[in-house]
Amino acid sequence: MIHEAWEKKEAYESTYHRRAVIEGIFGVFKHRFGREVASKIRHNQNVEVLCRVVAWNILALAYHSYA
Repeated sequence: MIHEAWEKKEAYESTYHRRAVIEGIFGVFKHRFGREVASKIRHNQNVEVLCRVVAWNILALAYHSYA
């Protein structure tokens, strides 16, 4: 990985920057909604996470529409 960073610096920086942004978003998402899901059944876990993602997107739309 270090060799790749030295050889193709611009490509590596753009890829790493995107990864850092995504990991930051996951961190904020987990901080806001919690790290665990309450459901024990896999289907219900998927529905719970989907509802959290929809809520996150609604909050983002509300924030960006007024900002």
